[in-house]
Amino acid sequence: MRAVPALLALLAGLTSALGFAPLEWWPVTLAALALWLWVVHRAPTLRAALWRSWLFGVAHFTVGNNWIQHAFDFQDRMPPALGYVAVVGLALYLAIYPMLAGGIAWKLGRRSERPDLAYVAVAAAAWIATEYLRAVVFTGYAWNPIGVIWVPTPLRGIATVTGTYALSGLTVLLSAALLLPERPSARAWRSRWRC
Repeated sequence: MRAVPALLALLAGLTSALGFAPLEWWPVTLAALALWLWVVHRAPTLRAALWRSWLFGVAHFTVGNNWIQHAFDFQDRMPPALGYVAVVGLALYLAIYPMLAGGIAWKLGRRSERPDLAYVAVAAAAWIATEYLRAVVFTGYAWNPIGVIWVPTPLRGIATVTGTYALSGLTVLLSAALLLPERPSARAWRSRWRC
């Protein structure tokens, strides 16, 4: 039974990248992010949450960065198979960032048996922070921020106000909200975060 959450995390990662071009199946991405956050929330320990999030990231970046392999098809002195190694190798590293986001969400946002407003908000904030870090650490890798799934929709205009990272956070927030037993009202948001 331990393998089931890991397989679900991998499945969520594989399908989360389907919202990017050329498929642009953004509803699948939303459902995949919700599945990942549910699997992370259900983790019995921080270590399990980190492991599940890293597996999600490996699958997400392997599918999302498969375009890199095609560059190797046009190199005279590099075998095309090396492109697959490059994609997976890069995904193994980039998965650290969703791993951190999942770990933060589990550690700071998980307060009850079911995902709640705090978990959803912390998950979205953690995604913003870690996606930003991915873009700047070690010269950065800013490709495929999750908010890019909105490019084929009118919601892409939100990025002109919020910026890319906040749009990604809003995407995770929307996905994670699918996990809530009741949809929170504006009053619930205000009362939850009132000092």
